[in-house]
Amino acid sequence: MLKQIINILIIALISINTYSQENETSFLFKEGEDYMKANNYEMAFEKYSKVIEKDTNNFASYYNLASIWLYYKNKPDSALIMYSKALEFKKDTLLTELLNGRGACNLMMDNGVLAKKDFLKVIEIDSNNFEGYINLGDVETFFRNFDKSFY
Repeated sequence: MLKQIINILIIALISINTYSQENETSFLFKEGEDYMKANNYEMAFEKYSKVIEKDTNNFASYYNLASIWLYYKNKPDSALIMYSKALEFKKDTLLTELLNGRGACNLMMDNGVLAKKDFLKVIEIDSNNFEGYINLGDVETFFRNFDKSFY
């Protein structure tokens, strides 16, 4: 009987700890979103980084960190790592945005071949994705294929 009570207490403590961690990561993520909306990218970066420290499977935080690295810190190499990490989760959510972002990183790092591959995948997934066509045109301009740069 005492052993069963101890087992129940252990399970309860584990559940409380898991619930507490989930609430903390949700709170940190929400803070990150609020900082992004307020254009405070350094604080947003800090919050999303903390989310990933606590939950390495938080795909949205990888996406948001990638955006900060690319658009606000101008570090496409670091953004590329985050976009690629987010793509490992193979979620349909934000897939075209992730591929467009990773392609943009590759193009900024003069890797037009990989960029083109990502942009073609975007268009394959969503033939109405305007950004994918624009980005594909940028790749053709990069390769000096000016006759193909208008999709």
